[in-house]
Amino acid sequence: DYSRQRVDAAAMDKLFALAEQADVDGKRKKMFEGVKINETEGRSVLHVALRAPRDAVINSDGANIVPEVWGVLDAMKAFSEKVRSGECTGYTGKKLTDVVAIGIGGSYLGVEFVYEAL
Repeated sequence: DYSRQRVDAAAMDKLFALAEQADVDGKRKKMFEGVKINETEGRSVLHVALRAPRDAVINSDGANIVPEVWGVLDAMKAFSEKVRSGECTGYTGKKLTDVVAIGIGGSYLGVEFVYEAL
C-alpha cells in the first residue's frame, strides 16, 4: 500500500520516470476504453466497469457493458436483501444463518465480497 510507505522526492521521481517508461498512462487509457489488454484471456479488463456510474459508457467489442454490469449488481443487491430479510430461505424453509464460501485462486475474492455483503 503506497499510502503507508515512507517515500522521499528522489524515490518518487524514479517511480514517475518508471511509470512513464512503461507507458502506464497509455495502458490505463486503454483499460478504460475497453481495449483487449488482458493478453492471457484475450479480452478487455472490465473490472473498471464495476465501479462505473450507471450512465457511464465503457465499450467492449462495440457494446456498452455498463448496463449489463449494473444489471448483475442490482440482482446481487436484491438477492442479498432477500437473504437478510428472511424472504429467501434454505431447503428446510428456515432463514439462512450461515454461508460457506468456496473459491479457487482469484475466484474466491468475488465469493468473499458477496459473503461480506450478506
